[in-house]
Amino acid sequence: MTREKSEFGKGLVICLVKFAQHRTQHNADSFGIFDKWIKQNPENRKLMLSPSPPDNLNYGFPHMQRLKHFVEIADKIYEGDYEKYLSKEIETFMNGASDHLYEIEVPKDKRWDKVRKMVEKLRKKALHMGHGFEEKKKWTLKDVEDLFELINKISVEIDKNLGLKAEIGQHS
Repeated sequence: MTREKSEFGKGLVICLVKFAQHRTQHNADSFGIFDKWIKQNPENRKLMLSPSPPDNLNYGFPHMQRLKHFVEIADKIYEGDYEKYLSKEIETFMNGASDHLYEIEVPKDKRWDKVRKMVEKLRKKALHMGHGFEEKKKWTLKDVEDLFELINKISVEIDKNLGLKAEIGQHS
């Protein structure tokens, strides 16, 4: 008898890794540049979209191309409601990433209780963001950052439970 293979992964670490891989696969880091653009004054917004933005407003060619794409779509479809467009992009990102949390498992042992609580918090929020489809809710970059910070904390606790001296590090 062959066991049916999991569609999105099963386990603890593999599900966390697969969720986190979506951050770069789907250019989630570009959300940060779009968020920075939204918070700029009109003059700086215009400079950021120019062919040669000043160094302090230039985040590299791929990100700047993605920013221009975001702005064009937000203007066309969302009539300049940039926060709403960012929220929809976050929702789409979470829709794909959160699929990897359906079969996430944490060992039943009592010493894993802290990890279990954090994983459940991650799972609930990520699935809600990706599959809740709340028309009035606007997801923000902070919502995404909070989930990835939670993954860092979960990872440290996993290492501690394995007897390792874990440390997130400066560049996380």
